[in-house]
Amino acid sequence: FLNERERTIEQAIQEMVRPGGTKSISIAAVRRTAQQLCKDEVVTRKKLANFAVTHGTTKVPFSFGVHLDGEAVETGPELEVVFTSPLAPGRKTDLEEVRRQNQASGAKGKTVWWVADAPDNLESRFKRYEALVKVTGDKRFTEDSSSDTQDALSEKRKERDELRGALVKDLERAFVTGTLNLVLGRCALASRVPTAGQKARASARASHETSATRRDGFGSRASGITCEPLSRSQQGTRRPGPDRSSATPDIARRRERRRTIR
Repeated sequence: FLNERERTIEQAIQEMVRPGGTKSISIAAVRRTAQQLCKDEVVTRKKLANFAVTHGTTKVPFSFGVHLDGEAVETGPELEVVFTSPLAPGRKTDLEEVRRQNQASGAKGKTVWWVADAPDNLESRFKRYEALVKVTGDKRFTEDSSSDTQDALSEKRKERDELRGALVKDLERAFVTGTLNLVLGRCALASRVPTAGQKARASARASHETSATRRDGFGSRASGITCEPLSRSQQGTRRPGPDRSSATPDIARRRERRRTIR
């Protein structure tokens, strides 16, 4: 059971989490928090190998630019990875648009679009986290020196920090189970994959390879990724047919004899 001060603090949290109230946390605030957490903890140099991949047997490093929800994180390299976070505004519209751009680019595209999945309860969890941040900094409680209030605040700070760590994992999982759009087609990522950083390195590495050498699409069965490759017309490539003009005279005579018999 909660004591009086614990009930007061929890009530303040519920007023912010409950939709439609005067103190309710807006979706815009939740999106800003989610985007900042992505930028600070998920789409980072540390987790994405300093925004570079190695390619080929010589392990030549290739840097890639990074954009997150329309904001440039790293610019300069010709190859770019564009991340769309789970709670980004217009995410569904953006997903259809990047698919169109991806198909239009064909095999000459230099951009990889990575659109995160959007779990149903992610928004409510972020609202809870935002409310915990606010209530643990509220002077009504921080300046109350009573042991009940300080103990209750201590519990809320612990919940806040644990929830932040859990949300970072939720965001990573949302990208891992999201969708890649790249020069080879649209790739749906399975949940059983190593880390978001490994997937970003793999996606950037795949975009350097031509459709002729990677006809099976991005990744392999072991990587947990399934891909819908573009058609040859979308890829801008065409497999040449046999050159009949190079047939030897003997082969030509046999063909003529078969036509005569028929």
